[in-house]
Amino acid sequence: MITHRNLEKISIIVICIAVLITIIFMNGKRLGIVPIVDKDSESYNGPEYVTENDLNGAWDTEDAVAITLTGDSAKVKGNGAYVNGSDVVITNGGYYTVSGSLEDGRLIVDAYKSSKVFIMLNDVSLSCEDDACIRVEEADKVFISLAEGSLNTVTGGDEYSESAIEDGAEAVIFSHDDLTINGTGSLEVKGGYKHGIKANDDFVLTQGTLTITAGEDGIHVNEDVALVDTKLTINAGDDAVTTEGTINVDNADILINECYEGLEAENINVYSGNIEIYPTDDGFNAAGGSTGNMGFNRQGAGTDPAVNADGNSDTVNEELPYIRIYDGNIKIINEEARDADGLDSNGNIFIDGGNIFISLNGSGSNNAIDFGSESGGECVITGGTLIACGSSNMVESISSSSTQASVMYMVSEGVEKGSVISLATSDGDEVLNAEIPLSFSCAILSSPKLEVGTGYRISLGNKTEDITIDEISSSFGDAGSANRQGGRGFMMEENRNAGTEEGMAPATGGRPGEGRHERRGAVSDNRIDRGGMQQPPDMGNMSPENMPEDMKGMLPKEMEGMMPDGMGVGPYNVQTTGDTTGFPGKLLSEYDTATIIELVLSLVALAAGLIYATGYRRRR
Repeated sequence: MITHRNLEKISIIVICIAVLITIIFMNGKRLGIVPIVDKDSESYNGPEYVTENDLNGAWDTEDAVAITLTGDSAKVKGNGAYVNGSDVVITNGGYYTVSGSLEDGRLIVDAYKSSKVFIMLNDVSLSCEDDACIRVEEADKVFISLAEGSLNTVTGGDEYSESAIEDGAEAVIFSHDDLTINGTGSLEVKGGYKHGIKANDDFVLTQGTLTITAGEDGIHVNEDVALVDTKLTINAGDDAVTTEGTINVDNADILINECYEGLEAENINVYSGNIEIYPTDDGFNAAGGSTGNMGFNRQGAGTDPAVNADGNSDTVNEELPYIRIYDGNIKIINEEARDADGLDSNGNIFIDGGNIFISLNGSGSNNAIDFGSESGGECVITGGTLIACGSSNMVESISSSSTQASVMYMVSEGVEKGSVISLATSDGDEVLNAEIPLSFSCAILSSPKLEVGTGYRISLGNKTEDITIDEISSSFGDAGSANRQGGRGFMMEENRNAGTEEGMAPATGGRPGEGRHERRGAVSDNRIDRGGMQQPPDMGNMSPENMPEDMKGMLPKEMEGMMPDGMGVGPYNVQTTGDTTGFPGKLLSEYDTATIIELVLSLVALAAGLIYATGYRRRR
């Protein structure tokens, strides 16, 4: 009898445990229990800032739900979407294809918080006068894929409805959740009201060709941005790409014809690619506050931006925002502003490689490189080629913790626009040579060929001088001095306007004294000659043959053979992507396999306990 009584107690305990497990799984998120799984695929081992699904823009459409736009309405073949007047609403996770045109209508995703929604656009033309053309109300993540060879256009109106504005849908494409655009087709986004694309969470752009015209920001994101293996062209009345998180650029061809600031984020990583920006304020701006976020998912590439080539990171404050350039070609030209910077960081700037060319007009406080020395920030160069020209007013020198030599040269009378800068050894071997399109009074130069203790001849327009680099960060010229430890230098008052020219455009691009980006509207069309480059260059390797023509001049002839043969990935920290996706969803089909198995086992245990208890009582 004792054994029978113990079995009865065991059965009751088993039933209670099974019920408890079932309750926990059904209320996991509310109880604060979240599984650590790959965001899109548990088997993916790529860079932290993209997932396997992000890179898969050519998924199989055979079993997808077909949505055909018919002008003022649409037809749906399959389950998971319905037509509501001139709107198409997707309600479930899964795969959908969209084709045709829709006038003054919307494509809306209103699924479950666990849903992953895949939408293939195939020659779609979509417009909406008073709201976002594509709107994501709720989903875990939405993937907009551009079919191979397709030409897709989304056009927004000039004024949005009160409900759209209250919801924050201030863009032609708007998402409350994570958003990815991929595929090998093209997408043109035309917005008149505010932004081109806005995402409240992460935004990823991979593959394909994207062109954005926007009244304010081209891409406006609250969290992180990844621009990978893509061609992007932006004409924006305000910032081209702006986020409160991190921007990661890898093998992307980016042409920003018009903007206030080019790339603005808390942290900016450039691994490779071609970036060309014509701003009226800063080209790059790392404007975040104190943070420990050093990568797209806080674990991946860029998690240790302070380590120099020699492994020394003792002097760098890792908690500051940063700009880090691993490789790539960067060109920033600003002919208008009087208070703008080329690379501007409230914290650190790290240049580990690549080819950087900056030209700002020499008036005002236009510093080609500006970093947060007053808050402990540094500008550290460990590789790459740098030609950065601007004003010598409030200029900052490169940090002495660098491992590659640099030269700062300041000229009190200024150097006329169109002048040539050259730097050569005493034997006449050319190190750097480039034509500078705008006037300037300060030039900062760096190259792997520069050596401490070696003599060079520098020429800036009509001025030539023999110099000897006596330390890792050396300053020369006749327009004051800069702090050689990376602080700001000061010029005499009579030299503050050095480099200005008669007939130069008035100061229109400076940052207002109050508020952020109060300067709105389209920027001037009065641009310098860009060598005819109106579209991003073809992607491919980084050899000089494949570089844009107007970027080749920024490289010394001797360095052309030093360019890598391929535009490979940057120095990622490759791990399995972690994410804390909440559980559960509302559809059984949207549960992952492991969760379904665990639920089934719990129910089996519950049923077994009930059967055993019932049979046992009958036997008694």
